Amino acid sequence: MQATIGPIRAHPQTRAFLFDLMKEAVTVGRAHGVNLPEDFAEQRLAFVDTLAADMTSSMHNDLNSGNPLEVPWLSGGVVQLGREVGVPSPANRAVWASLRCTPVVTRSRRAKFAKPLGAGRALGWGLSTLPAQTPTTCCTSPTRITTPFA
Repeated sequence: MQATIGPIRAHPQTRAFLFDLMKEAVTVGRAHGVNLPEDFAEQRLAFVDTLAADMTSSMHNDLNSGNPLEVPWLSGGVVQLGREVGVPSPANRAVWASLRCTPVVTRSRRAKFAKPLGAGRALGWGLSTLPAQTPTTCCTSPTRITTPFA
């Protein structure tokens, strides 16, 4: 969804998708022992309703700027951590899979960012439990990216 938050939260289908992403993350977190209230996803969606309609995310800005995306550690992290505890996360998997084929590294930045990310570097992204990754070629793009996509 390449839109600001206003249209996303206003349309019933995209609002439901956003809520599904949140519910999956909460379910996975709770399955891993994170103490989140039962209605945490509802609380977050209520917070989203307070944001300015023209707000975007940092990942949206990165996508538009051709910068590396955090999706392997965000939606991808939900998927991987969910697998560990048997919690399916189809909405996060869809986001992870669809953005995997997005050229995320511009040619001028390829050398700087197209390196495998080990678990130590993953700490900087907030998920130390992700395994070391190896570079993969993204669909038909010659740009190489690193993802923990399985």
